[in-house]
Amino acid sequence: MNIKESLIRLGLSKNDAALYLVLLEHGLTQAGPLVKATKLHRMLVYEALDRLSDTGLVSVVHKKNIKLFQASDPSTFLERSRHIHELTAELVGELRKKQKKADT
Repeated sequence: MNIKESLIRLGLSKNDAALYLVLLEHGLTQAGPLVKATKLHRMLVYEALDRLSDTGLVSVVHKKNIKLFQASDPSTFLERSRHIHELTAELVGELRKKQKKADT
């Protein structure tokens, strides 16, 4: 099983998936080592960190005016999946109501 490809299939971009995997291996770290490990431009790393942080897959810690990043526990993917399932179930119900109205 290719983990990076699976992360991409779960909705992460190629850069986000690569960065998340590096963060899992490095633990709490600054952006510099992430740039070096991923071989991505610094700007792309910060953009990916922002996206991962927004989705709860990365946490940001400020220590002595230094930003440190850490991957969230992988179980976060299960929580995201449950949330998406709940939203989808709600949406399908609302869409069916609209469909019935259109049929009458």
